[in-house]
Amino acid sequence: MSKPKIIALGVTLLCGLLMVGGGVWAMSSDNYAIDWNVIGAGGEPASSDDYDMRGTIGQPVAETSFSDSYKLDSDYWYPLAPAEPPEEPTIGFSPTSFGFSATEGGANPADQTLDVWNSGADTLDCSITDDADWLSLSPETGSSTDPADVTEVTVFVDISGMTAGSYNATITITAIAATNSPQTVPVELTVNPSTDEDNPLVAVGLDSISDWLVIAYGYKAGEGVGGWTVYNPVWAAAHPEWNTLTTLYVQRGYWLDVSQACDLTYEANTYELDEGWNLIGWCGATAVSPPAPEDNPDAATGLDFIEEQLVMAYGYKAGEGVGGWTVYNPEWAAAHPEWNSLATLYVQRGYWIDVEQACGLEYGSQLYGLDEGWNLIGWLGW
Repeated sequence: MSKPKIIALGVTLLCGLLMVGGGVWAMSSDNYAIDWNVIGAGGEPASSDDYDMRGTIGQPVAETSFSDSYKLDSDYWYPLAPAEPPEEPTIGFSPTSFGFSATEGGANPADQTLDVWNSGADTLDCSITDDADWLSLSPETGSSTDPADVTEVTVFVDISGMTAGSYNATITITAIAATNSPQTVPVELTVNPSTDEDNPLVAVGLDSISDWLVIAYGYKAGEGVGGWTVYNPVWAAAHPEWNTLTTLYVQRGYWLDVSQACDLTYEANTYELDEGWNLIGWCGATAVSPPAPEDNPDAATGLDFIEEQLVMAYGYKAGEGVGGWTVYNPEWAAAHPEWNSLATLYVQRGYWIDVEQACGLEYGSQLYGLDEGWNLIGWLGW
């Protein structure tokens, strides 16, 4: 082999060693230091006994290139940071569960409140639903922009026609755009059995006037046809199924028609009945006479708790007012107080109360669960 060929081969081998060696060890000179290098075969594949090089992806010498996912500098590929996900609303609510308790045939339990808000970003638009006939909500939709912007949802329970036992339901909060939709709130209702003493069977409660009783009526929204129930002592033996009024409940009012003036006595209470129709309030077995002054408040005081929902109230006592009826309208109280003939609420009497929406009437230790529209309550005093 000629000397020039030997020299060229030597130079080629030296360059190859430098290329391979530079990929592992640093290379340097007086003016430059190359710490890392890309080994490439150009545009064509190259191979040997120990290596297989398919070629390198081109990269710029001094500039930077971008794609949707990568940034290409003149030395390495860098993955780009993923884009921040859009901020979304999140459902916040309190409390996380509800518990209600009532007595069979008695008043509905007091309403409770579910607070719903947005604990995330943007605006939370949600719907609030339940899965029980005895449970209702108002409102059923809500909107919130931050934790201070709270939607207050009133949770109502109606135990009409329900027997003693435990009942369960679920409130569901749904917002399509929320990160944690849906959210659920369990509801438990306990209906306790009534005591025979306070809520007796009609025949037992009215036994003392059985010789003079013509007919008796009760009213509770949603019960029976049109909400009315009836008891006729003549039917009790021959057609007991006709009698839909079966039990006398504390806090309810009843119409009693008797053939002569008489006294209805039950346990510690005595009701003085006029001949004909009487509207009484059933007080149960607990004595309420003689009543204290706060037991018989003026109508405005006794009904103050429901002033915003109250439409009208009526009372009835034979011989009082024209036709025995008395009336109280809260709107008349200031402008025309003389129009209000129902001045006082008396223990042992029944009253018709018309309200714009379901609510609770609280007075002293008593809480009357009122349905939207007409209610026939028995006044128990303080």
